[in-house]
This record gives sequence, structure tokens and C-alpha cells, in this order.
Amino acid sequence: MKKILVMLLTTILLLLSVGCENVEYKTESSQPESSVDIFESLESKLPDFVPSVSEDDSSTEGEESESTSSSYIGAYTIVTDDATAFYQDESTPGTISSAIEGRNSFLRQKYGVDVDVKQATTKEIMNGLRQAEKSGIEYCDLISISGSETVSLYLSGLLCDMNTLPDFDPKSEFFDAKNATALATNSTLYMIADPTAYVYDKAYVLFYNRELLENTSAPNPDELVLQGKWTWDAFNTCVKQAAAEVYNKTSANLETDIYGFSAYYLDYGYSLAMWYSSGNKIIGDTYKNKVALSTSSNGVTTIAQKALKYYNVKGRYPFEGEDARSAFENGRLAFLSNRLDYLYSLRDGTLSGQKYGFLPMPKFSEEQESYACLLDSSARVLAMPKSVESRSEDQKRLAGLLLSALCASGRSTIQEAYISSNLALYLYDNTETVILKTITDSIVFDFANVFGTKIAKVANASSKAVNDYYVLGSALPTMINRNISQFQYYSKTNFK
Repeated sequence: MKKILVMLLTTILLLLSVGCENVEYKTESSQPESSVDIFESLESKLPDFVPSVSEDDSSTEGEESESTSSSYIGAYTIVTDDATAFYQDESTPGTISSAIEGRNSFLRQKYGVDVDVKQATTKEIMNGLRQAEKSGIEYCDLISISGSETVSLYLSGLLCDMNTLPDFDPKSEFFDAKNATALATNSTLYMIADPTAYVYDKAYVLFYNRELLENTSAPNPDELVLQGKWTWDAFNTCVKQAAAEVYNKTSANLETDIYGFSAYYLDYGYSLAMWYSSGNKIIGDTYKNKVALSTSSNGVTTIAQKALKYYNVKGRYPFEGEDARSAFENGRLAFLSNRLDYLYSLRDGTLSGQKYGFLPMPKFSEEQESYACLLDSSARVLAMPKSVESRSEDQKRLAGLLLSALCASGRSTIQEAYISSNLALYLYDNTETVILKTITDSIVFDFANVFGTKIAKVANASSKAVNDYYVLGSALPTMINRNISQFQYYSKTNFK
């Protein structure tokens, strides 16, 4: 088995090395393990699947069962709204496609399952799960759609509580330590947030126009990121330098003046991304803890107030969406916040793409441990159909093992492949590669942002309250205190 894996993954590494030549990571960062090392390490770390032997089994005592992890078990069906996240495709960049195949091959070799990916809309998935409940015929083994739509499936009672799986531990080394339990609902866990679902494109980041900063005394944002000094103060300095004329006018011209910044998702998205860039969370650790605000309403407000002075400024272009995008691409905005996948349209293959850079959301201070880039609620998560809870103990144990293997084998390899594919297609130098690595390391799934999209009682006391503070000027402590009792009651009743 190891020989097969080494041959396959050596091919992957050759593909990666073509894109990664001349890339230098920061010296203080340790180099990631190779794909071969990761898979070989997991081979010994992940438990084998050995079905239980009943008392009346005809096997002679001491004879090893033929049904071991090397036996062929069958298809492992993943239903998703984007098949390319789990299955190699002609439209997927080669390094990512190879990494996905490496992950799927590992599942095949380790547990004897072939990954079968089916693409469907959320509505089709919901209908399929409901029909499966009535017919008793399995619809799928795993679901991967956006966090917000997964909440819809959860509210409809269509998902499995993963904490009911034997020997399943989302706190183990096989899962992303920062995000795996971010969407837990106290003692229950209906969805896993893990980078193996290929989520990086959904991170909120900043893009900037290099030309608007070159002729000013503003610091170089790229260098600040590498030094860990890219802060909101530094951002504000750059904004004031680039939009100096607007700051010096009593009234600006929205059609012609150069502004400091805006956001594609200005009314909902940017404000939350600003708050979460502090490295904090509005709702705290929800894994086997009650779902509650991480701090008091005053604590949430304190963080919001720190960022408000960088939001409610003269240099902010007041329009969002295509208006903001057009202003940015026409050289009238120094910074534009958008999701990371906006990079693909900026780097369109022409020389004009070189004038645009991309950055993580700034820190609140240089002392902050790391950057934090909020993932949009459209980022995919992993969930299981309710029917898994009714399977035999062996089948449930296998379901947990396969999920652990999927996440453990995909997380690092998918990240490296993502960076390499972007290096080959969109990046210009080593600095941008390090910045992209910094962003992918900083992604944040958040409970309030995901569950708040579908549950008003959660949003009103958390994400919506923070957003309305920036966008509408609402009194944040008042908003939270007004809605906290309903939130607490909903949490106590539903998140058990």
C-alpha cells in the first residue's frame, strides 16, 4: 500500500514543485510536511476499521477476520453543491486536482472505499434527505454545502449529531484545531468546519491599488504583513495618504475623487470582518459549553468601538457592490474589501493585474498573535445525514473514521495545492505567496456568522447587532441587551 501511495504522491509533489520553485516562506515558519509524509504518518495513526465479530461467528477462535481495513467496503458518497471540491475535474487546477485524488486514494487504500461525488442544489439535497427518511434508502454518507444552508438542513432535523458516533473526537489531531468545533451546538455537533472542504476563496480580505500608494509616504502594506505589523492604524495611514484630497475637502465628488476604501459587501460582511480581525469571537467556545456571548455586551462593544474609527471616516466610499468594484478598478479606491476569489478576476492575464495587491484583514495591534480573516457563511462545511444515527455500531464507527481520514488527509495537502495553483496562475512573486499562506492560515469560521444567517434570535444579539452598530449607528449595548434574553432562551432550549 505504501509503495502505491508513494508513487502517486511523488507525482503530486512534482506538480507542486513546478509551481513552488523559488518560493521562500518566512524563516520563522516551519516548512509543512510533504504529502507523502502526511499520508504515511496517517496510515499508522488512524485506526484500522475491523468489524465486530459476533459470538456465533463461524470463524475459528484466534483466526483473524477477513473483513479488515484492506477489504473493499463500497462507495463513500459525498453530495455537494460543488463537485470539484471533492473530485478531480478538468476545470480544476492541476495541483488541486492531484491533491484531491491523493486524498481520495488514501481513503480507498486505508478503508476500502471509493469516493463517489454527486452535485446537487440545497433544495435537491433537502428533498433527497427527506425521501431517504421515508424510504429507508441511504441518500449519501456526507454532505458539503455552505454553512448557512447546512443550518437550514439542521433546522429541518435532517442531520446527524456526530457526537453520537463511537470513538469520534473532533478535538483529535485529525481535525483543524482552530475551526473543527467552531460550529458545535453544546454537546451536539451537526457540522464540522474544516479547510479540507476547500474554503479559502470565501475569506474576507483586502485588495489594494499599488499605484495609488506609490507616490505617497504611506508604508508598504506587503512588507508590513510579513513583519506582522499590518494593523488598522497602518491601514488608516495608507487610506489618508491615498485619499488626501478627499480628507482636505469640505465636500467630495463621488464621481471623480479618489477615496480611501470601500467593500463589495459593505452593508453586511465588512463590518463583521473588521470585528473578527481582532482574533476574538462574539459567541465563545460552544463545544460542550452553552452557546453564549464570549464576553459581556460591553466587551463586544469595546472591540467594535476600536474598529469604528477606521470605518466611519471621510475617506470611505459610501457605495458597495458593483459600484465599489467599478470605482476600485477605475483607480478611484485605494482599498477594496472582498472575498479572496475576487483575485481571479483582477489577475486577468493582462499587465494591469500587477497593480493590485491583496492582504489579510489587519490586526488590532502588532501584539496580536496572528491575523484573522473571517470566512463568509457561504464557505462549505461537512455534515452527515440523520440516517447515520440509525446505522449499526460498526457502520457508525466507520463513518467517524472516514470523516477523520478525509479531514486529516485533505487539510494540509489541499492548502499547499491551493497556494501552488495560485502561484502558477495568479501570483507574481515570493512575497505574494507568503501573504497567501498567511491568509489561508488565518481563516476563521464563526458560530454567530453562520447560525445567525438562519436564526434571528442568534443574530439579533450577536452578528446583526454588531453589523447594525457600524452600518446604522445603532447603540450596540442596547441592541444586545434588548435581545439577549431571547437568545439565551433559544440557546437553552435548542442547543443542548
